[in-house]
Amino acid sequence: MITSFFKTTKPIHYVMTITYLLLVFVGFQINSLSNNFSWVSVFKSALLFVLLVFIMLLLDFISKKNALTKINSFKILFFTLLLCLCPFSFQSLDIAVSAIFILLAFRRILSLKSDVNLYKKTFDIGLWIAFATVFHFWNCLFFVVLIFALAIYNIRQIKYWLTIIFGIATVALLTLNYNIIFNDVFFCQK
Repeated sequence: MITSFFKTTKPIHYVMTITYLLLVFVGFQINSLSNNFSWVSVFKSALLFVLLVFIMLLLDFISKKNALTKINSFKILFFTLLLCLCPFSFQSLDIAVSAIFILLAFRRILSLKSDVNLYKKTFDIGLWIAFATVFHFWNCLFFVVLIFALAIYNIRQIKYWLTIIFGIATVALLTLNYNIIFNDVFFCQK
């Protein structure tokens, strides 16, 4: 019954998965916010829910754009179910933001198969993964995925590897400037 319902893509599928995600999210947040209620925490929770819905829609867009799966709604259903099985994802805004940056990097990695604008693509990949690393340190391991992607698509020229390093250096300089201006420290102290 579920497979016959989700075998196509219809707007009702998005409404149903977002509603299910909202119900589980609200149930989790009521449990965790019952001790420390404040309007700031309610706003952060609402922002986190919006980011999770955006991640789901971005995942669906990337899958459709690159023809990764057939045209159906199973990907958003499975994403929602897996997200609800791992409630630690409902706790941290940083993880949601880093997931958005990783998805943007994967979109660029998948577009490496065409040889058009490789400078922009490699710079963007380094930039997005570095931004994700700022929000959650262990995202730096996705640079290994980038190395494998460059090897698979046979991109061996040093100029493309340097643009990745320039993307990483851009994020490092922006983070350093932010810490100097707003935190009055030279290095990030998280």
